[in-house]
Amino acid sequence: MAGCYDSIPSFAMIERVGFAIAPTFLIAIANMALLVRVVWQKYRLHRNVEWRKQRKLTIHIVSISFLYLCFDFPLSVIDLVHLFGKPEWGHDILPTLFYYAYSPILLLPIVCIGSLPELRNKVKKLDPRGRRQVVPTVVDS
Repeated sequence: MAGCYDSIPSFAMIERVGFAIAPTFLIAIANMALLVRVVWQKYRLHRNVEWRKQRKLTIHIVSISFLYLCFDFPLSVIDLVHLFGKPEWGHDILPTLFYYAYSPILLLPIVCIGSLPELRNKVKKLDPRGRRQVVPTVVDS
């Protein structure tokens, strides 16, 4: 899937690096840096890092990073290989990966909702299967 800008090599390189490769790695690096910053702040203030309190933040950050790396990383690797001189490498799977790169945009709200325990509990209460009660009956013979 090539755009009309692929006919101008400098535009193609700027588009691939600036809008495909760099954001994928920046999201992962920034999320991990935030986690390291929180742990470093606790260490600097001579407080124990209680992972039970940091669990929600850790799960949220790791899940967002994993989401972007899982879907965007393969396309970014193929783009990098193409930029460094092997334009036919990965050419067969490129159209499929191009469409997979849109998945994080659609799945990010689900990941964010999944990290909110209050909302998860409210959704469980709405489930009609959770309200059924099985009452044992005693049969007198």
